Amino acid sequence: MQLNKIWDVLNFKTSAKLFSCTILVIVADFLFYKQEIGWTLGFFGLMLIVFMHLHNKMIEEHKLATIASYASLGLTFALIENPSEIAFWLFYFSLIFMAVAPKLAKVDDARKVLMVLYRYLLTGWYHLYRDNIIIAYAIKRLQKTTGRKRALIKNWLLPVGLSAVFIILFAQANPIINTVLSDIRWTAIAQYFSLWRILFWLLIACTTWALIRPKLTQRAYHNNKERSSSKEFTLMALLFNERSILTSLILFNVLFFMQNLMDIMFLWSGAELPIGMTHAQYAHHGAYPLIATVLLTAVFILIAFKPKSAIEAIPVIRSMVYVWVGQNVFLVASSITRLINYIGDYSLTYLRVSALIWMGLVALGLILIVARIYMQRSNKWLVNINAFALYSTLYICCFINFGAIIAEYNVKQSRQIIGNEGVELDVYYLQKEVGEDAIPALLWFEQNKPEYYNIQRVQDTRKLLQIQVNSSMSSWRSWTFRKFRLLQHVDKLSAGQE
Repeated sequence: MQLNKIWDVLNFKTSAKLFSCTILVIVADFLFYKQEIGWTLGFFGLMLIVFMHLHNKMIEEHKLATIASYASLGLTFALIENPSEIAFWLFYFSLIFMAVAPKLAKVDDARKVLMVLYRYLLTGWYHLYRDNIIIAYAIKRLQKTTGRKRALIKNWLLPVGLSAVFIILFAQANPIINTVLSDIRWTAIAQYFSLWRILFWLLIACTTWALIRPKLTQRAYHNNKERSSSKEFTLMALLFNERSILTSLILFNVLFFMQNLMDIMFLWSGAELPIGMTHAQYAHHGAYPLIATVLLTAVFILIAFKPKSAIEAIPVIRSMVYVWVGQNVFLVASSITRLINYIGDYSLTYLRVSALIWMGLVALGLILIVARIYMQRSNKWLVNINAFALYSTLYICCFINFGAIIAEYNVKQSRQIIGNEGVELDVYYLQKEVGEDAIPALLWFEQNKPEYYNIQRVQDTRKLLQIQVNSSMSSWRSWTFRKFRLLQHVDKLSAGQE
């Protein structure tokens, strides 16, 4: 009788499930993080099966779920014997079926069951955040805290937490900040924390929670009356309050000002850097991490400044948002400058062209966010105008021959043409990635090559690409106007008319 009471507590208490999920995260960290995978994968799978049975008695009451449980158990031995990819995925799908089978109305259609498993595989990780009971549990615990502790969490958790994220991103983007942080001797406990390790913990937590507490549809834990009465006390309302947003904006403006000030000094003005660091090293760091900070800024503003909200109407906060967005636009400009410097040292590629276009769209998106706040428009307006900007940009890009631009830039800025300041011409990239659009640039290179350079490889590549174009143009189905113009242009270059 006593054992049944304990079982009921473990089965229904959310705290017990959270505790089990935490144990699995700790064990996974010990077994897998930066470790070679071996029999430990099967051992961890065995633990997961035990916890699933512990918190979900419906598995034992459902015939197919029980069969899946035995099948999963057998697969743990396969994982212990040889942790292959096929065994891992088969085991994972078996666990998902074991978890959701008791909740399915019918399991007589394999196609529908497979669709459920596939959908759960894609969306199960989201349950840890989506589950209202987690938020309710955290809020319930918070309500029991004293007023001073609650105010501390309410007003400082968001600004301090996001500031730490920005500092980490700036450290990736700015070698000076990275050097300062690397010189700090962290405590023994802090040595176990890193961005990738935290992401690993979140991955394990989301995966195990979806299996320990399976749910195919969102349950309503409160009736509408209860929801309306507690509407003000939600997780977002708790974190994004007037005090925390104002504090966040103050901290963010200070952090971004320091980063932008260093960019002005070292990236734009060419001031002397610390000993052992060159301007090229400074410029090459962090174009992409800086864009990540800008995107995080956009998400923060969209969450904090809902249309026609009370916070949006506060003049001080609105002014600080405008200043912060202005700093972010300058940050994007610095990122573009870094990327251009990087291109100057490492040549141009499709990915870098895409990054430049993407950075321009990000800057435009920030400006449009300010416009939405200033003109008091809705988020629908913001989404529509951003979608139009994105569509227009992609539409224009359809008519631009980026391959020819990349090939011409790389050839004319190569070391063979402009000397030691250039980059060694990557003929392989022009052949494999750019393709036929590189023919005019390669032909120009042949005609303007330095006397000492062996042109044989360039000639062979250009001739091979021309054969490919002529072959594709021989069929009326593969004929294109761009290829036609390309061959006309190549003929003129070969004849020395251009």
